[in-house]
Amino acid sequence: RGHSGDSGSLEAGEMVRDESCGSGNRNDVLMHDVLMHDMHAKIIKEWEERQEAEMEPWEVVRDVLLTWPCSPAREHIASCRYVLEQQVFVERWLRTSNRGGADKVEQTVRRLLKHVAWRYEYNVEGILSENWTAHDARNEIFVSGLDRKPR
Repeated sequence: RGHSGDSGSLEAGEMVRDESCGSGNRNDVLMHDVLMHDMHAKIIKEWEERQEAEMEPWEVVRDVLLTWPCSPAREHIASCRYVLEQQVFVERWLRTSNRGGADKVEQTVRRLLKHVAWRYEYNVEGILSENWTAHDARNEIFVSGLDRKPR
């Protein structure tokens, strides 16, 4: 479960600070510590239960993320839910993990939480609805084909 020296694993009572929950004051950090420890236990438990039910790791990652309890991360996850429900997307993240079993699932969940926060911050889901006419008039975007320097 937890490995000494691994920054990606949680040990009981370990203080975890990231941008996925709370404002950063001491009470929020302590609450976040409790939530992350509970989520670690939940991930381990779900992994073991789903191993018995012969479910795939990507399904465990998907289910953990889609039921994430922390409010800022919940909003980020909701904004790109359709991506997290795609097997090929989640499996791509799982393949890049250097661990196995429940630790692999936990590492993938942590990394995807950061990724969905980035997608939310940079409005990746809404980029196609933006007005690109000014950029198009200045020839700043190349929808298909090559630019002036055949790239």
